[in-house]
Amino acid sequence: MEERSYSIGNQINKIIRQKNLKQIDVAKELGMTPVNLSKILKKKTIDAELLMKFAKLFDVPIKYFFTAQSAESITKPFNPLSNVLDNIENNIKSNPDINNILLKSLEDKDKVIKLYEEEIKRLKELVKNLENKQ
Repeated sequence: MEERSYSIGNQINKIIRQKNLKQIDVAKELGMTPVNLSKILKKKTIDAELLMKFAKLFDVPIKYFFTAQSAESITKPFNPLSNVLDNIENNIKSNPDINNILLKSLEDKDKVIKLYEEEIKRLKELVKNLENKQ
């Protein structure tokens, strides 16, 4: 029997088959083309945000994608990160305000970036003025 190497794409394919879904329908639900979905399914890893969308769509915990076993044995972790992922997932579910906290931190980050960009612009103008005086 040929052994396939582990990849998140393989896990996604497995659950699509287990749930008797069509790739075209999955792609549509995720707002992508079937061609893009096919490319994703060939990857060993995918973007975390997209992984969360797959987990939500398939109604499975994130750790499913990090197990080499079938859905029936999903509780056996593929690697130690599955416990960390479980903790993060449980914390998000148990704290509905976490999204607000995360959004606030992103807003703060954007403000800091804007301030740095303004400071860089100001410094460039200062350097330009100094060069023109010489």
